[in-house]
Amino acid sequence: MLTRRGAVSRSQVEYTPVPPRAGVTPVPGNPSTSLSRFARHDLLAANHLARALYAPMLADPRRPANNARFVYLDPASREFFAD
Repeated sequence: MLTRRGAVSRSQVEYTPVPPRAGVTPVPGNPSTSLSRFARHDLLAANHLARALYAPMLADPRRPANNARFVYLDPASREFFAD
């Protein structure tokens, strides 16, 4: 296997868990939206509140749903985003 000089393999990388931030950690009994995306902005998963919030983006029949495609190419995004 060819590697660059000084390159680090994935097995050598130390992963640090991300600490929960205020407003991101779900609270039992307090519904919150949950949305997972790739770096390409493809929607991976969403709970029922996130599906309701992003309904205009999910109305596009093309799959996977893509946030960047919605923002830049879909005229419905002008109504979705107020500013």
